[in-house]
Amino acid sequence: MVIFLYGPDSYRRQEKMNEIISGYKKKHSGLSIQHFDFSDAGSPALFRDFLKSNSLFDTFKLGVVRGGEDLDGANEKEFRKSIRENIPDKESVLILIFEKKPLKDYKFLLEDDVISQEFENLSGENLSVFIRKESDKRGLKTDRAGLEILTKSFAGNSWGVINELDKFSLMDEKNLTAETIRSHVDVFSELNVFSALNQMRASRSPGEKLRIFEELLARNSDPAMLFNIIAISPYERKEWKELMADYDVSVKSGKLEYEEVMLDMLLK
Repeated sequence: MVIFLYGPDSYRRQEKMNEIISGYKKKHSGLSIQHFDFSDAGSPALFRDFLKSNSLFDTFKLGVVRGGEDLDGANEKEFRKSIRENIPDKESVLILIFEKKPLKDYKFLLEDDVISQEFENLSGENLSVFIRKESDKRGLKTDRAGLEILTKSFAGNSWGVINELDKFSLMDEKNLTAETIRSHVDVFSELNVFSALNQMRASRSPGEKLRIFEELLARNSDPAMLFNIIAISPYERKEWKELMADYDVSVKSGKLEYEEVMLDMLLK
């Protein structure tokens, strides 16, 4: 079986992925999840082995596959063939994630025998509905003027609005007026990601490091992107690069998420 999640809204896409994984974990105790990321030099051979292997304890397998649209040549053809062949297999589920709509060769992923869902960036009324729903989850009430400010300020930026709502949920005041939002949300100033990361790494204060990290997330910085920027720095010590490699393995094996890795790094 193939479940195809695609589109640029990584927050809602990830939420759906987590929901699907949670459902399968309830059905299959001790479920092991394999992660494959071909945008980060993932190995097609490891992916093939995963599809062919069988467990003595549970025949069911679940794999999360990213970056397949970045492959080319023979690797791309083999990957596409593997995905096609896995569609009718009910004991091997692949959650396939694309950042964009599939091109011609992958149009088969939009056919009836594949479960697919698109996650376009939200704006206008669609974003307003999303904000109301997420506000309700956090016990927040937003008046019409406040909702309009959030909708206009965070068009196409689900991560940004979620981070702001999470901050508001920690406040005593749960009724979000336009005045409250204006006094706490600053979405217009520019933030240099590389400068912020350097400042975060140089600081000796865990609180300051966490503050900068939260600011980066609020500005829609992807934790995976932040980790990769730090990990590939050519100026780091050998010990640091080895630590980054260990973190990378933990993420790809499903033991940690990138946000957990970043927090662990900051608190060391």
